[in-house]
Amino acid sequence: MSEVTIDGSYGEGGGQILRTAVALSAIIGKPVKVVRIRAGRPNPGLRPQHVGTIRIIASMCDAEVDGLAVGSDTIIFKPKNLVARSVRYDIGSAGAITLLLQVAVIVAAKVGQRCSFEIVGGTDVKWSPTIDYFNQVYIRALKALGINVKLSVERRGYYPKGGGLVKVEVEPTKSIKPITLLEHTPNPINIISVCSQLPFEVAKRQLNAALTTLQRHKVEIGEVRPTLEQSFGAGTSITIYSVDEDKGTYVGADAVGEKGKPAELVGKEAAEKFLVEWSANTPVDSHLADMLVLPLCLADDVSTYKTPKLTQHLETNLYVVSRITGCNYELKRRSSEAVEVKITPKMYWRAV
Repeated sequence: MSEVTIDGSYGEGGGQILRTAVALSAIIGKPVKVVRIRAGRPNPGLRPQHVGTIRIIASMCDAEVDGLAVGSDTIIFKPKNLVARSVRYDIGSAGAITLLLQVAVIVAAKVGQRCSFEIVGGTDVKWSPTIDYFNQVYIRALKALGINVKLSVERRGYYPKGGGLVKVEVEPTKSIKPITLLEHTPNPINIISVCSQLPFEVAKRQLNAALTTLQRHKVEIGEVRPTLEQSFGAGTSITIYSVDEDKGTYVGADAVGEKGKPAELVGKEAAEKFLVEWSANTPVDSHLADMLVLPLCLADDVSTYKTPKLTQHLETNLYVVSRITGCNYELKRRSSEAVEVKITPKMYWRAV
């Protein structure tokens, strides 16, 4: 089978292109070549966290990979048959566990047997979803598609030490259900505020700052939970979400603490980010919108969903999946900046 070439500098031009391309290659058994990897970034080419993700996915389909080295600007990924694995992998330092699992769980769902992962790295780090967003928003959205994932956080991991430990089990999936998510239904807003190796008051201060900001907008508050959890280094995170699986609403936002950054500022930041998503009155937040593209390009039928704005990540993922599977997509502007995404598959999960 001839390989598909993907421009690794397209759109947001980051690691997402690699993760999506390699995961999709493993699922459908089609070789891919990714060129000009992260060409526009200050440190172009593969970084250690990208190498780790590719190695894990390669192990799940006995793939041959050319160019798999830190700094490489081109890889060729040649998958074979998917095989069930119990994967244990240490990303190193505080590499984002959620970015790796975001695609790895989709590949695992196609294997045909239950798969398990134990991943060590960063659970709550900048430039990636917190592990609570992953668990409370992404995994619950995947369930609507027919993908069942169970996740437990054994230990938190923050920058720079990392060392977080997450265990995941993925059930085999026979088909991907299409979705139609166009109406936003207001639901209670939940908050998880976490701190580690810091006084418990830090998690409470984060939470109270978020509540103060949210309550000014007269939103309904549901469950709020400050927690003190184990880790190898000090750190904090806060995740705010509103999910209703019956009505089809998946909206969340998060923020991560930094040395010298007051807890009140972290909580306020998360609340303000959440309110931007919430006030758009769309059922899918702008972060989840690009995460859903990978499974939905192989769904049984057309999927349509509305999200607050067209991000580069969303555009980039649509480019990658359309190049590899031939699926069609449409983007329609709605009220304000809101965008309606329509994905029409040409290949189907059950048939590949």
